[in-house]
Parts: sequence; C-alpha cells; structure tokens
Amino acid sequence: MSIRCRLLIACLLLNIPMVVSAEKMQLDVNASFTFLDAGGNDNFESGKALSLFFDYDLIKWLALDAGLLLSDKAQDEVRSDLAGTYQASLGTRMLLLGVKPKYKFDGPFEVYGRLGLSYWYTEIEVEEYFGTGIPGGITSDSDNGFGYYINLGGLHNITNKVSVQLELSYMMQPDVFEGKSSYPFDLSVTSIGIGIGYRF
Repeated sequence: MSIRCRLLIACLLLNIPMVVSAEKMQLDVNASFTFLDAGGNDNFESGKALSLFFDYDLIKWLALDAGLLLSDKAQDEVRSDLAGTYQASLGTRMLLLGVKPKYKFDGPFEVYGRLGLSYWYTEIEVEEYFGTGIPGGITSDSDNGFGYYINLGGLHNITNKVSVQLELSYMMQPDVFEGKSSYPFDLSVTSIGIGIGYRF
C-alpha cells in the first residue's frame, strides 16, 4: 500500500471521532393532549397523541425537521335526531416535513419552533343507536391531503445528549372530505405535549 493511501486512511480514521462527536442529529419523542376543532357545532373531547421528530442540523440555529404524529380517536358529544342518537369520533395521522429554528441560552435551556408542511390521513367514524328492536351500526370514512404545522417549544438539557421538552403545537388540515361530502370542513389540531430528546 502506498504512503499516500496510508496517509488518507489515517486522516479518515482521525476524523471519524470528530464527525461522531458533532452530534448534528436529534430524535424527539412527545406524548401530548390534543384538542380537535372541525368547525360548526362539534364539541370533540380532548384526545391523546404520540409524535416523533427527527432533526438534522443544517447550521447552528436551524435544523431540518421530519416527523410523524399518531392520534387516537376523539369523540364528539352524543346527539339526537328523529331516528335515534349518534356519536362521531375523529382520528388523524400526519407526516411532517419542515424546518426547526432554535436558540440556545448560555445555560441548559433552549427555545425552538417547528414549521412546515404536513401530509395527513383522517378518519371519521359515526356510531348510531336507533329505537328498540332496531339494530344500530357504525359507519366510517377517511380522507387525506396536505396541510401545515407550527410548533413552539422549550427544552432543558439534562446532559449533552438528553433533554426534556415542553411543546405547543398547531396543525391545520384544510378541506377535509371536499368532493366526498356536502359539508367539507377544516380540521385544526392543537396540542400540548411533554417529551424527551436524544442527540447523536
């Protein structure tokens, strides 16, 4: 092996620890309470969601942000009509892609935001209860499309790698069921969550 090849390999091996220690990536896992608003007279109960975000630092104060949000079904109040009673529930899943501006203070604290576009899949389910002797049933439908998200958060670095976070999120899904229903709606999802981050 030539001296040049040996020097090149040695330089690469010496630089590996520097690349690894740069810690340009972060994984965040948040559990949150969600509040869904579909407009009109809906009154959905608060639900729960789990979100995962993967961040890659582009520069010191800005990272590329990619995430996934999974929410459980939040139920509307029970309503009545001439045929009987019914109750709707709504759940959503989202893929998120955007940027994460951030600012680190001298101490262990940091503030950040997230903003970008989302691809959502939302499912609505209606359970109906009729009069005596008439069986009820469940009907469901789903829709997907594009929206956006804006988050604001703060974190406390426990170590150089591990942090705890508090995050407020707002996500908008416009024109849900447009073309499928006479009553399309815009769905907004507001959530407050707590989580943990790990830099690597």
